[in-house]
Amino acid sequence: YIPSGSSGLFSPFGTSIVITQRFSAGSFSELVLIGWFKIVRLVDARDSTAVVNGREVTTNTTLTFEFRSLDERVLRAGFPSPQQPPALGSCYVELRRIGMLPVDQSVTDRGLPEGLTWVAERGGRLAAVQELASGLGGVAVVTSDGRWRIAPHEGDVVATLHLGAHGTVMAIGHEIDTDGVYSDVFGVFEAEDGKPIYAHAGVTDGPLAIERNIRYAAAGWVNTQELADSHVQGVFAESLRSQYTDRRVSCVLNPLIEIGDFVAVDGWHRPLLGQVRSITNADDAVMDFVIRERVTL
Repeated sequence: YIPSGSSGLFSPFGTSIVITQRFSAGSFSELVLIGWFKIVRLVDARDSTAVVNGREVTTNTTLTFEFRSLDERVLRAGFPSPQQPPALGSCYVELRRIGMLPVDQSVTDRGLPEGLTWVAERGGRLAAVQELASGLGGVAVVTSDGRWRIAPHEGDVVATLHLGAHGTVMAIGHEIDTDGVYSDVFGVFEAEDGKPIYAHAGVTDGPLAIERNIRYAAAGWVNTQELADSHVQGVFAESLRSQYTDRRVSCVLNPLIEIGDFVAVDGWHRPLLGQVRSITNADDAVMDFVIRERVTL
């Protein structure tokens, strides 16, 4: 089973794996699909041998490898050249065309803006997928069965966990990140006649106006002052909405919680509700996941 170069059963070149986990409670037992993943790096590989009837034979093979979500393929694929959507009537139609994975239509469809151009660069295809998801009001996540699903920025609570002696939550952490919060957004675009178009949006007072954090917006489809102002205002508004508090929650392993779900925790000093942004499973039936609470400025 030890891969050799690009060949072999567990070669990191083009190999995907399916991870499942069995959960049992008394007489109940169920096999749960954790997810599909792409092997990206073989860290170590070794055979264990034993002498049987005078011959050395391999008794088992141990492989250590790194795997990532299937959107890694989309990240690496990119576009061979700049391209525009052939039709603007549906974000989902375009997502199916460029997304390289099956798509679950989980939110209301919308159209695309005119002049939209996908950029040929590293990660450009994945960026295009996320731009479509943003147009649909959410972020694109890969489900456990390897499909694109739009996780909306707002949604229904899928699970309520309990902190305390009789709950499954053991600890709640705290983190505040300001990297994605900008005081100003500047955009420099180009009109159809080649002339530059400038646009700006920003705060004028309050804590964010004291110490500037500037973001520069770009979009190939913006070619009028009206589109430039609208795009910059949208990026700025999203920046204000994106101020968040990340809280790391440690709890008993729960396979029903997935990235993108909205989860509530009670028993804390105040109600806690947010969207799951990452999940880490451990060997001791404990999981850590990060809940992101959005804060309106």
